Amino acid sequence: MRNVAKYSEPVISRKASERLDWEIVTELAGRVFVPRSLRRLALLGARTLRPERILDAFLRIGPHRLTLAKLRQFPHGMDLGPLEPGRFRDRIATQDRMADVAPDDLSAKLGPNSLWKLTGRRQASSC
Repeated sequence: MRNVAKYSEPVISRKASERLDWEIVTELAGRVFVPRSLRRLALLGARTLRPERILDAFLRIGPHRLTLAKLRQFPHGMDLGPLEPGRFRDRIATQDRMADVAPDDLSAKLGPNSLWKLTGRRQASSC
C-alpha cells in the first residue's frame, strides 16, 4: 500500500444564493456557542479562516511538509511513498496503546477477555 495525497476542486460551483456546508456549520456554531458580545467578531474570523487555509496549515506541519498549492499541481494525486506502519499506534494516548472503541458498559457485559478487531474496507472479514 502507498501513502498518497490528493486534493480535488469542487465539481459543481455554487450559486450566489447558496452556502457551503462549512459556512452553515460555522454560522450555527457561532450563534450557539459564542457569547452575543463576541459573535460578530467570531463570525468574521471564521469566514476569514476558510477550510483551504486550515488544510494548507496542516499540510505544512505534516510529515511531508506539503502545501495546498503544490498538491493542486498534481490533479491525480501525489505518491508519498510506502505507508509507514505503527504511526497511528504511537499516537494513541491509552496506557496499552490500544484504541478504546467500545463503551464501558458493553465491555463489562462481554467480559475482560473479549477482543475486538477494527477492520477496514480492504480487509476480508466475516460475521
